[in-house]
Amino acid sequence: MRLFRSLTLLAILFSTASAQAAITWSGCGTISSISNYIANSNQFFILLSPAGAIPPACTAIGGVPGSVSFMIGQDGVTSANFSSLLAIGMQASATGQPVMIAYDNSTSSCYGQVIAIGGYSAQC
Repeated sequence: MRLFRSLTLLAILFSTASAQAAITWSGCGTISSISNYIANSNQFFILLSPAGAIPPACTAIGGVPGSVSFMIGQDGVTSANFSSLLAIGMQASATGQPVMIAYDNSTSSCYGQVIAIGGYSAQC
């Protein structure tokens, strides 16, 4: 019985660890597209250029490779900071400034949580 409990506990721990977010940073890129789905689903999508700044496995925009979603309720995005993230994205897009995006690559939606103009440590 102890062995069964121990194995069950290990299985739970491993499944919990694998389900945790895997936050990573994109490469430097410029925002080539912002899709505003706020009225529809409380989210907006960003596509970076050049292709590959965000891996093609991220398909937030209906299967579009290299896209990231910012959605209320995902990865620290709240109704309080959502508009600020959208404004930063729009500013970077309008001015052509390079950005890096912190996102969760544990799902194909690649939910974003940070947009850093110039990079998180000025590497762009």
